[in-house]
Amino acid sequence: RLYALIVNQSDEDMWLGIGAAAVVNQGIWLKAAGGFYEINWTNLYTGVINGIHAGAGNKIVTVMEGD
Repeated sequence: RLYALIVNQSDEDMWLGIGAAAVVNQGIWLKAAGGFYEINWTNLYTGVINGIHAGAGNKIVTVMEGD
């Protein structure tokens, strides 16, 4: 991928782990209800991205990738 957009659609904050396990309150923070992280040519990364939240149940994250 040459581009990715990850958007937190949920009611809880989330955190991303880039190439590592995601840990609450560490890594890249995605604020609830619209927080996002964008990967593009300035910070290109093509490996595994993990996510976690501290709330109960499942949450919604939208991911768009491009090349």
